[in-house]
Parts: sequence; structure tokens; C-alpha cells
Amino acid sequence: MKPYDDERIRIQKMKIINEAYLFIMLVLMISLLVKQFYFKMPFADYMVEFIAFFGASVYILIRQVMVGHPIYQGKKKLAFVLVPLITGVVVTLLSFFGNYHDHVRINDFSTSFFALAVTFISSGLGAFVVIFIVDKLSKKQEKHLEDKFDDKEN
Repeated sequence: MKPYDDERIRIQKMKIINEAYLFIMLVLMISLLVKQFYFKMPFADYMVEFIAFFGASVYILIRQVMVGHPIYQGKKKLAFVLVPLITGVVVTLLSFFGNYHDHVRINDFSTSFFALAVTFISSGLGAFVVIFIVDKLSKKQEKHLEDKFDDKEN
């Protein structure tokens, strides 16, 4: 007898796999941050975690664009504001705490503040450019797929 396999079972299996993926990504990020900031290890010691985390993230993003799925699904305006803002804050905080002793040694508030402001602006702007490019590519692929399926129907 063949095991029963319908759409509900497949959806449940995909949810379980998705939860496992999120857990693995969280563990990778925590491992990466602990090795970098707590243990102050050289990059070579946590390079595998770095490649696995960002490689998987980029792969999923590329696959989403290739199949024509909208990346933001109705929250586009919010994503164009929040993602660069959050990226800027996180990169700035990581830069500050990662180089805390350099900022204290400089002992000049204006120089440290300027360096952190440049970090915030450049990382936020970089995130905005990436979001903009991904959004344009996603729209282009979505239109291409719509045209392809419209041509098949006619």
C-alpha cells in the first residue's frame, strides 16, 4: 500500500523544513557573532559560518527573483524605509562595539561620531541600492513570466 500523500501533508512537511532552516540560520548567525566579537577570532576561524549564512541568504533571494515571486508582498514602501534603516543601525552598532577600543583611544567624540555617521549612511545607502536592484529584477522577471503565460493562453 502506497503511503497517503496529499497537498496538506506536503505543506506541513515544507513548514517543518522551513522552521529547521530558520533555526539553522539563527545558530549560524549566533556562532558567527560570538566567534567574531566575544572570542575575537580571526575571520578564517568563522569563515565557514559566514559563507553558509550569507550564501544561503543570497541563494534564496536569487531563487525568489528567478521564479518571479514578489520579495516584499505588499509591504514594499515599508521595506524600502525599514531595511536600510535597520541595516544602518545594525552595521553601525557592530562597528562601534567591534572597534570600541579604537573609539575610546581616539578620545575625540567628533571623530568617532563622524566615523559612525559615515558607517550608518554608507551601509543604509548600500542596503537601499541592493533592495532597489532586487525589486527591479523581481518586477522584470514577474513581467516576463506573465507575458510568457499570456502567450501560451492565446
